[in-house]
Amino acid sequence: MGTSTSALKQPGRIGVPYLDKMATKDHDSPLLSEVMPSVHVAQLWAPALTMILGTNALAALARGPLGNLRWALAAFVLLAPATFPALHSYAPLTWGVADTVLTTMAIVSAARLPTLDRLLSSASRSRGQIFFWMTVPVARFWPDEKEARARNRQRAPKLLLSALGKRLAWEPLAYFTTLFEGSLVPWPVRSAVLILYFVLNIIAAADALMAFCLFLGCDVDDLFEAPLFAFSPRDFWSRRWNKFINRFALKHVALPLGKRWGGWGVILGVFVTSGAFHEYFAWGVGGSGARHGYMSLFFLIQGGMVWVGSRFRSSRLPHFAGTGLTFAWMILTAPLFFAAIEPALLAFGFPPDWLPFRELVAAFGGQQAR
Repeated sequence: MGTSTSALKQPGRIGVPYLDKMATKDHDSPLLSEVMPSVHVAQLWAPALTMILGTNALAALARGPLGNLRWALAAFVLLAPATFPALHSYAPLTWGVADTVLTTMAIVSAARLPTLDRLLSSASRSRGQIFFWMTVPVARFWPDEKEARARNRQRAPKLLLSALGKRLAWEPLAYFTTLFEGSLVPWPVRSAVLILYFVLNIIAAADALMAFCLFLGCDVDDLFEAPLFAFSPRDFWSRRWNKFINRFALKHVALPLGKRWGGWGVILGVFVTSGAFHEYFAWGVGGSGARHGYMSLFFLIQGGMVWVGSRFRSSRLPHFAGTGLTFAWMILTAPLFFAAIEPALLAFGFPPDWLPFRELVAAFGGQQAR
């Protein structure tokens, strides 16, 4: 904790000069020494949180069409990660959790805004419902019927148990990673382990968030549909993975392009859009150290495979064979995806020596994250 303030900062982000003082200052009370840094640390992300929640509150207070103001608000909220603190080398890796969560919230708010006018013109919603919908990616709105809200609450415990089961399914693999030094394990095995870690934990978090919304009586949208059982890349991307981005791409990319371009143009447009979303996410969690280009390449490759698959729809494989081939395809290509979000993976506790893209980054002359 005694690192000098001369440690490099990330350009374009807010510096935190008083952290060095906090790192060496003696406090009279042990409790105060624990609580005060936590309070100060939480304040570091206050500007970003204020930008995001302020945008959502403005949309809720308006309760009506915003017109072109929607696009200005979307641009504003997408700047939130620029206010993240420029962390020194002594900052705990877990601080990256805040970067990850707030970057996700900024994406949700910005992606909701283009739909807002059409939504508000079709039905009257309370300010609280609009704010909640703008903030939570799985949320829809509260049904008018009391019985429907009660049915939603009845679904919540089952979904919460599902979240717990998916999270616990990772634990045997977590133990497996402690038995072997990751650097001695072939990278395809490490890639498979990281895919399972990422998918099981993210869908568990989505189920838990849906359970929370259902407990409140709110209708919800699924974000994932058994992605590990996808039988083709097309099935994975179009039906099973990240339906929030899928719905955005369908409304604002696929349908407009489908009127002018053929199927290849729609696929290209959708995957370029997905790449842009994820490049932004990589910037949000990595700042000036983000590895740009990896996400774009990953999604262009995925789009190409989806297009190839669409040309051979007549071939019928057994479902288990298609699932196996799809998982193998993801094992081969996923290191490109994960290399771009290394800070987030480390922040959430994935063992560094099990990352599957060290060789890939080294081959391209990139730097390893701390």
